Amino acid sequence: MNKLLYSIGGAVIGTVLLLSAWLIGNDTGEATVSERQQQLADIALAEYEENADVSGGAKYWEYWGKSEEQWCVDFIYYCADQAGLVGPDQPMGSYTAGVGECWQRVKAQGAKLFAAGDDTPQRGDLVFWYAAEHSAGALEPVPPMLHIGIVLSYSTEDGLITIEGNSGGGASSESHIRKNYYADLYGPSWDGAAIFGFARIGIDAADLTAMLKVFEGFSKYPIWDYAQYSVGYGTRCPDDKLNEYRSYGITVAEAEALLEQHVRQAAASVDRYSRSSGLTLLT
Repeated sequence: MNKLLYSIGGAVIGTVLLLSAWLIGNDTGEATVSERQQQLADIALAEYEENADVSGGAKYWEYWGKSEEQWCVDFIYYCADQAGLVGPDQPMGSYTAGVGECWQRVKAQGAKLFAAGDDTPQRGDLVFWYAAEHSAGALEPVPPMLHIGIVLSYSTEDGLITIEGNSGGGASSESHIRKNYYADLYGPSWDGAAIFGFARIGIDAADLTAMLKVFEGFSKYPIWDYAQYSVGYGTRCPDDKLNEYRSYGITVAEAEALLEQHVRQAAASVDRYSRSSGLTLLT
């Protein structure tokens, strides 16, 4: 395995570690959380602080070109769009107003889905409630979904704290953004509703590349790195460019292109390795 990693490039080691934390099950069950997922919680909290006293969710359903409707998902996608998380190639997928459809879309985009007790909810995770009269012993099949929120924090001492749109009961024009507290993750959260599960949105290539750039730092000229010459953001210096980069250095644009190429190669290597080793992918 090490020979494979070094043959691809120095930055691949960091890439594989980050990809493994994101994709491959480990002893802790934890996964790397995107910085933009943290921003999602910050944006939701700011909306609560600014608009908690406003009745109804006109700001959020009108943002999506809709008329009055149950707006818990409208609120989530509004906040996610401000964080750059909405779109066909983004972690939240394209906009939808349906709670169940939102679950399916983040799943399709590579989110880690987990039931209460299978992992510790983290800031920015999405939390989904279902109609408690239906059976929901596992994540499949998906029962009728009722509601969605964003996790602010969780601990066994303090319980689960969320930000939710369309909360507080009553008609959609009378409900509010609420910061809600739940003593635990099990049993009814309110009459007829219980937590079905959580979604931790995945890291996209832009997040991973940005993290690697910070992790590796920038080297304009090739340096000897254990078993190879590395240049730019920790990537292996191409043999046919070694003399040129020794003399003139690599540009930032060239280094970014080389890093993106190595990230794609590393992702393919992790995918092949996980399949051949029977590792569990968190999708």
